[in-house]
Amino acid sequence: MNKRALAIGAAAFLLSSVVLSQRGAQAQPERDPNQVVVRIGSEAITVGEFERRITKLPRFQLATFGTTPAEIRKAFLEKVIIPEYLFAQAAKQGDVEQDIEVRGRVRDVLKSSTLRELREKGAGQTPVTEQEVRLFYESHKAQYDSPARYAIWRILVASKDEAAALIAAAKKDPTPKTWNELARTKSLDKSTNQRGGNMGFVTETGDSSDGKIKVALSIIGAVKAVKDGELVEQPVPEGSGWAVVWRRSSVPEVHRSLREEEQNIRRQIAQERVQSLQEKLLAGLRERGVRDVNPSVLDLIEISSTGQLGARGKPGRVYRKPSAGPPESTPRGLR
Repeated sequence: MNKRALAIGAAAFLLSSVVLSQRGAQAQPERDPNQVVVRIGSEAITVGEFERRITKLPRFQLATFGTTPAEIRKAFLEKVIIPEYLFAQAAKQGDVEQDIEVRGRVRDVLKSSTLRELREKGAGQTPVTEQEVRLFYESHKAQYDSPARYAIWRILVASKDEAAALIAAAKKDPTPKTWNELARTKSLDKSTNQRGGNMGFVTETGDSSDGKIKVALSIIGAVKAVKDGELVEQPVPEGSGWAVVWRRSSVPEVHRSLREEEQNIRRQIAQERVQSLQEKLLAGLRERGVRDVNPSVLDLIEISSTGQLGARGKPGRVYRKPSAGPPESTPRGLR
């Protein structure tokens, strides 16, 4: 057995309350987790704290501290625990906690710790029931059972010949820019021509996603005959007019059963529970802690179009960039 394997095997017994002597096994008194291992300034490192820290390390990392349990324990104490406490105490003595960036980092750590505790608390709540899963599935049925949909752009004109001419023009430069110009200037449908004839996503029955548009079935049939991104090469009859149609994209039909989505739904319900706990905690903390709110002072902070921050100038004051040339003589002196 090599040294690395020996260290990995020994790591499992680092803090065992029983040690073996060369003459045989000899029971030792049960360890006291409150017993002090070392004192550093005003802090004391106990057996319990040492055990908590060292047991979080993976075995392969423990092997880097030595080849025997005694070497690993000693090296971890001297190379990790003691320096960490010394640096922390030096920071306190130097008032590092008063530094604005340090305070921000501390807040971030405390926030992350609080959120982690809430997640653990949420996971420890009553398990999600089958009834909750079923109710969630039924109330979000559109996510798991929806028909195929097509994204359609359409220009409506009066005659078949005019539609054919628009198709030829669109083929010469098949870009959204050209298409939008044709739709704005030629389409008779004033409800869609300003947005390039965009009719949104439409089902095979001609219903739009928002329910505000009903598309002729003739257009649906023409769209189904081409692929995503293709222009329908022939004018399509629509009522008393003719349509030029472009199939932009599509979404396939979705049919996901409750069994297929059960685990995802359970996770989502658990996440919603955690979110509810966060909102409840924030509401209580806000009520107790937030005060002296004066958002109007934020108006003094200028945010440029490029996202640069700076103090806003005084009202009425004109700020001029310094001139690169020498002062010039004026009736009022050098300027």
